[in-house]
Amino acid sequence: MSPVVTALSGAAGSISVSRISTALHSGRKEPYLVVAATLFALACPVLGLFLLFLWVTGQAEVTGLFAGGFMVVVALQVRAALGSLY
Repeated sequence: MSPVVTALSGAAGSISVSRISTALHSGRKEPYLVVAATLFALACPVLGLFLLFLWVTGQAEVTGLFAGGFMVVVALQVRAALGSLY
C-alpha cells in the first residue's frame, strides 16, 4: 500500500508545483491556499475509494481502525507535501 501513499502525495505536490510555475511565468496571482485545499479535498475520496476497492475485492482485510489510521497517515503526508511548497 505504500505506492498509493507516495503516489497520492506526489501527484498532489506535482500538480501544485505545476500551477505555481505556470502562474509565475504568466505573471498572474495564484490562490495558493485554495489550490492546496482543493487538492487535499480530492485526495481523501480517492483514498477512500482505494480502500473500498481493496475490501470489496478481498485483496486486504480492511477494518474500520485500519482504514481510519491509513487515512490519517495519508492525509498527513499529503498535507506535508502541499505545505512544503509554500
